[in-house]
Amino acid sequence: APAGVMDSSAEPTSPADAEAAFRQMLRDVSQRHPLLLEMDWDVALRHFITDRRYGAVKTLAQRKALFSDFQVTEADAVREAARSRRAQARRDFTAMLCECEALDPRATLVRAKALLESDPRWGALPAVDRATAFEDARGDIREAEEERARAREARAAEAAEALHDILGGLRLRSGVSWEEVAAMDALAGDERMRLLTEEKKREVWAAFHKDLVRTERADAKLAFGALLEEEASAGRLNPTSLWEEVEGRIGLDRRCEDLEGLLPGAPLAAFDKFLVALLERRKAEVAHGVALALRAHGLHSSASRDQVHAAMLEREAMEAVRAARVVDTELRPSDSEALTAKRAELRHATAALTAARAELEEADPGGNLRRELADRPGGQTAAGREGSAAAHGGASGAPSVSEFGEETLSAIHERVCKRLEIAEVDAARRHP
Repeated sequence: APAGVMDSSAEPTSPADAEAAFRQMLRDVSQRHPLLLEMDWDVALRHFITDRRYGAVKTLAQRKALFSDFQVTEADAVREAARSRRAQARRDFTAMLCECEALDPRATLVRAKALLESDPRWGALPAVDRATAFEDARGDIREAEEERARAREARAAEAAEALHDILGGLRLRSGVSWEEVAAMDALAGDERMRLLTEEKKREVWAAFHKDLVRTERADAKLAFGALLEEEASAGRLNPTSLWEEVEGRIGLDRRCEDLEGLLPGAPLAAFDKFLVALLERRKAEVAHGVALALRAHGLHSSASRDQVHAAMLEREAMEAVRAARVVDTELRPSDSEALTAKRAELRHATAALTAARAELEEADPGGNLRRELADRPGGQTAAGREGSAAAHGGASGAPSVSEFGEETLSAIHERVCKRLEIAEVDAARRHP
């Protein structure tokens, strides 16, 4: 027999054993006859008087007292168990309502019954409790519906992102239609696409197609720009070129055709814009080259173009070496933060001074204004001017002399020779 439970065939050895055996007998009988808890002693007696455990307790008064106590304590336990089962049935009923996706918070009990009456949890809750439980569960039903909506949105967002990734891997061109894309195996065979409505798919496609068109146009503009650069480098394009002069050649290039197909009229607009930039670039190259040549030594007004070119290259190399030394000096570990800041401030001031000097040289080829300034109190001397020019070392980001084209070199040569001629005439006049 289980621990604490006396075997019905065993004789109790103590009063406590006798009471335990009698109580166990009552429990066993109540399982076969649940109404035992509500019967009077005389009625209940016939259900267990023949049980050997009945005789374990010797007096009738003691038997009746144990029977009465059993009815009270067992009734409390039964009622508690019934309350527990009822509460659990109500929780299960609420869970059942929340699980039903066809049931919304505005539904009626009649609608719920039509949907869920076949579920065992519906019948497990007594009918008297269902209406109250259903009304109390409306808030839970609403929360469950909102949670399902959030989950659907999250799955749809993941599917939309997946669609975008799939489209990105298909190497599509902007001329393809959504109907053509939707029929492709990469989309038709993907289970995630079932999570998206047709409207959402088209929305994702529209955004992707917009980016695709933008990217193709940007790539086409870059490719056409590279074509114009090639033409300029080959000397077939200069700032004075006309579209009508080059259209027959450039217009046949695939890069021009692609841009025209994506953006009608764009090649002409890009051409005009390129010529403006080319003119500015040539001006910058000429200005930089002239400044380099004038800082070089040994040139005179009769110098050839090759001589001027060689002088520019030599000067550029010298200033590059000096700039490297300056950078190396600036990076000394022993420098304090204040000293490093002062060095930076000096570099900026030197650059600004050199830029102003270049502008002055452009406006005052003969040097008359500069001599006038130098003769004034506090004016810069010739040695000081040379020191400023040497300290500059070339403008930051200036084009390399080795990249100059034939037209640029010719323009620099012409300008430098004129400047040197003016300087030579001026020097001869001052020192006859």
